[in-house]
Amino acid sequence: MGLVVEELTPDAAGIGLTRDSLIAAVESRLRAARIFSSSLFRVQDYRYVNVHFVGRAFSITVELNKTLYDAPLSTTGRAASWSDGITRTHGRDSAGLVSAVSRLLDQFLVEYLRVNEEACNARFAPANATEG
Repeated sequence: MGLVVEELTPDAAGIGLTRDSLIAAVESRLRAARIFSSSLFRVQDYRYVNVHFVGRAFSITVELNKTLYDAPLSTTGRAASWSDGITRTHGRDSAGLVSAVSRLLDQFLVEYLRVNEEACNARFAPANATEG
């Protein structure tokens, strides 16, 4: 699963929030869950993270975007198959914003891994494992 983190607005720099800190937090969570790939060119599904600032307020959007096929129209496109977000005031706390992104990712991972438990277990089972 790839990752797209949007560029931040200039207001983010004013509180010390960087795109790199968001990428590191998101990538760390996805790698720990073993659902990260560093190449979007090889990955159909990707996580999308957007943090938007307006004055003292912010909104965070976290999505899983998937390539979907519409049989009746014979077309393929990308759509968000999971999405969540929050809107709040930031109190000039960049660590709190990174933490909020991490909480949204944790929520996604719980739901994603629960729904895909069988496939994820098979994917990461040792090659020489035997049932006993």
